[in-house]
Amino acid sequence: MQRKDGVIELAHEEAEPQTRVLETGRVRLRKVVRTELRHFSIPVRREELVVEQVDGEDLEPASPASLDGETVPFQEGRFVIPLCEEQVLFTKTPHVWQEVEVTRTFIEEHAQLRPRLRRERVQVEGPDVAAPEGSPDGLTS
Repeated sequence: MQRKDGVIELAHEEAEPQTRVLETGRVRLRKVVRTELRHFSIPVRREELVVEQVDGEDLEPASPASLDGETVPFQEGRFVIPLCEEQVLFTKTPHVWQEVEVTRTFIEEHAQLRPRLRRERVQVEGPDVAAPEGSPDGLTS
């Protein structure tokens, strides 16, 4: 009859691979605004005042008229004649002329890893004790 004096627990490590997402870098995209000079040739008009003196003898007899609608003989006066000109104005409106698509893709690769795992075994020491046949963990050394 055999008697059990104690139990020695032997442990071993197992590896379970897992993945986690780490930021490995960044890419910056920057929109750059460039200014270009455009040339336009647009006709514009403006008024000029032409003053001509005409002799009274060449005039036809008619009711005298003045620029302001009233005629008063022998009275000094001032006449204001507005002159106009065209000015060019630009209305700028933004339009989309191109699009840039940005896409991130994942590339799957297989990582080859060889972790070192530990395993405990029992060694029998001493000349007085007989070693059991075979290894207790089923491994050969």
